[in-house]
Amino acid sequence: MADWQVSSAQVLRAVAHSDVVPCGDQLCADLDPRGTRSGDRTQYRAVRPRP
Repeated sequence: MADWQVSSAQVLRAVAHSDVVPCGDQLCADLDPRGTRSGDRTQYRAVRPRP
């Protein structure tokens, strides 16, 4: 598999296991307030897993 295919599969797997729903043209997520943060300004938070 090509690198982009592996990356795409990882993203799809992560979304499938996360509690996200469509909100118009965007996604809404149930954020975990105690979840890990990432990004150069820690602007991203972990999303709760699907129940």
